[in-house]
Amino acid sequence: MEAAGVLKSRGLVLALGVGALPALLAWRLGDGFLTTYDLLSALAVAPLALLLARIVPALPVQRGGSPLWLALAVAALVAGAGHLRLPTTVTNDERAVLFQAELFAGGQLDQPLGHRAYQDPVAHCPTHRRQVYEDPARGVRYSKYPPGASLFLAPFTAAGSPAAGSLFAGLLSVVLVLRLARRFGLSVPAWAPVLLATTPFFLLVQGSFQSEVYTLPAALLGFLFLLRLRDRDGRPWANGLGLGAAAGWIFLCRPLTGVVFALACLPGLLRRGPGHPAPGPRATAFAVLGGLPFLACALLYNHLQTGDWLLSPYQAYARDFGPFFAPGSPRAGQPMDVYGNGDLLTGLLRQGGRWSVALFGCLGAAALGFWGLGRSRRRDGGSGLAFAALLPLAYAFHWYPGHWAYHGPLYLYETLGLLLIGALALLDDAPPRWRRALPLAAVIAGPVLFLWRFQIVEDQANLRARPQLAAAEAPHGSVILYSRPLVPSPPPDEDPGKLYTPSLPPFADGQTVFLRELRTPQKTLEALRELGLAGRPVFRFLPGDLAEFDRLQPYTP
Repeated sequence: MEAAGVLKSRGLVLALGVGALPALLAWRLGDGFLTTYDLLSALAVAPLALLLARIVPALPVQRGGSPLWLALAVAALVAGAGHLRLPTTVTNDERAVLFQAELFAGGQLDQPLGHRAYQDPVAHCPTHRRQVYEDPARGVRYSKYPPGASLFLAPFTAAGSPAAGSLFAGLLSVVLVLRLARRFGLSVPAWAPVLLATTPFFLLVQGSFQSEVYTLPAALLGFLFLLRLRDRDGRPWANGLGLGAAAGWIFLCRPLTGVVFALACLPGLLRRGPGHPAPGPRATAFAVLGGLPFLACALLYNHLQTGDWLLSPYQAYARDFGPFFAPGSPRAGQPMDVYGNGDLLTGLLRQGGRWSVALFGCLGAAALGFWGLGRSRRRDGGSGLAFAALLPLAYAFHWYPGHWAYHGPLYLYETLGLLLIGALALLDDAPPRWRRALPLAAVIAGPVLFLWRFQIVEDQANLRARPQLAAAEAPHGSVILYSRPLVPSPPPDEDPGKLYTPSLPPFADGQTVFLRELRTPQKTLEALRELGLAGRPVFRFLPGDLAEFDRLQPYTP
């Protein structure tokens, strides 16, 4: 009979059950993110762990072992292969981040429009891209997102490989989670990088250009500085500045996440550490100093782009381009695309349901992470639990839940490493079979679940690339118009403008150019003349039900 740990097996089973409830609720209420296959496959990890507990006599990763090279190799191969296989980005957000990275790489903050900015409620401009703000007063365009993620990608973009930036950020996260596991005092810290590198949520997001890719390593690094402060390891001023800089970088990429991260660090700075007094106000002051340059950079960027220190491009885009609440709503005419306009209970259900399958790819395992961080609050002052709890609460008020294809709560991605550490800390006090079987089952099941979900991601990318495939039959130098929706305000799923990305000037002579069709033939032809495209063959792209039914139709105004 196995020796009993501090925790009982039935308590762990109960925690998994409680953690599974949000997923079951989200599935039953038709959230749209979770499918029956998602639930069944994530549920299968626990029985696999029980089977492995019977047949695996000891941990495959010993206390003194540290197969960091294995975790790095897995993360590099899988996430890198994802970038190579996808024909285009999966979201408009990624495309906007890449567009701004291209501008930064060329030493520019914005790009001239090259034509009039048609303020059309349906089509806007022939070159209008989702999540890219077009300023008719200044005649320029730029990404609506904060500059941090694009700044990170700029040197890699200049070198011709922006995907290397995402890969580098992922490898940095793998290295930092090992450092954090050692600092946290886990009995087998080597499990942390291996589990992170094989978690489907991590692999799927690291194959993208979402801004969360570049804030996860900052959250891990900031938490590492916080633990160093509490351990009295190194100079307090240096650790304080490092913590503040990490929070500031997160703010420069994702302002709401940066604010929540900074607030969550306060308990760790002000509560007593193990055998030591709290780091205290002095360390907090240094942390504030470390974050101020990044705050100043964010405010300066706002001023340069919008002319207002406190008006971000994100807010300007929401104000001018919507989407807006429908007529009849108490907030009719107000933009939905800002924080604070979401339904709290619905948002919490979305985030909780997605967390139910994200950690280890095991249904309900996120509850082990929250429980472990709660039990370890003396170690970090409760900051880990505060961050993991406050971030979903903050984003529950956001109207948009985050893209559904990534097998996890995208807006909460920065908490992934901390919840993983919390779960492993909890397993340190679990019966031996749990300690060896659950991580091993997660490592085996994770890549399998990733491959299933990656097929969905790939389908999304292929859907966005369909106009380019159809245009292969058009003469060189043709103009392909994305046809207008048949109704003025179609649902997002029926609006091809949401999926397809137009080209941006300048246009080479033989280049196939993709543009949005404007409201009237007169406006469309006028835009073609302004862009120097008059006289080229012009076609409409007409999407079919399947890729093979897509077709091009000669444009006859």
